[in-house]
Amino acid sequence: PLHDLSARDLLLWREQRGKKASQNTIRREVSAIRVVAYAAEKMGINLDLKIFMLINKPKVVPRIPRRITEDDMLKLFAAADDGASRNDYLKHLIRLAVETGMRRGELLDIEWRDVDLSRGFIIIPATKTKTSRQRDIPLTSKAQWVVEALWNKRLDEPRLFNVSGNAVRIAFARLRNRAELPHIHFHDFRHEAISRFYDMGLTTPEVMAISGHRSVEMVERYSHASTANLVAKLQKVRM
Repeated sequence: PLHDLSARDLLLWREQRGKKASQNTIRREVSAIRVVAYAAEKMGINLDLKIFMLINKPKVVPRIPRRITEDDMLKLFAAADDGASRNDYLKHLIRLAVETGMRRGELLDIEWRDVDLSRGFIIIPATKTKTSRQRDIPLTSKAQWVVEALWNKRLDEPRLFNVSGNAVRIAFARLRNRAELPHIHFHDFRHEAISRFYDMGLTTPEVMAISGHRSVEMVERYSHASTANLVAKLQKVRM
């Protein structure tokens, strides 16, 4: 029970978790414990909130994802086709993520009424974006092919992907393990998409218009331009 927890209990828990979990995981768990403690106090449970502030909360350790190659994509697709997965939609979801830079929640919220194939873009209404601002997502040729393929399989569902976020999380965790790519997180596809936009030669304002970032600093944190492309551009300039 919360009211029986002592400072020693919490510090011992913190020490044990430090041997098993990452710093970012511990940070999230400490935050969750504090939220529960504050909520409990508001409900009239007698707590000493000071002991919850004694738990060392690690600083954020930025995780820099590696670039996702087409070889990685092929491994993921092969794992999806190996017969062990019943989630055929995952290939389309992954490809659309890496071609558009959309967040997982945004992808799962796409409705057919927000798709304009004739003009080649998807509208994300302000009510469905993290920043509460509408975004128009232009479709690459590969993204357009994915949307058309989904349209051909449509069964009167209002959304392109009739699946929950939790189902995707579980299915993708299994998929990446089968593909022997445990380091890839679904959000990495957004990083990769933004990096590819820069590789294509898009300017920062153009990338921000697609990604929805409000500051240059934030979008540049996500981008990792291809070194090979940078070398090619510099060599072309010398010529």
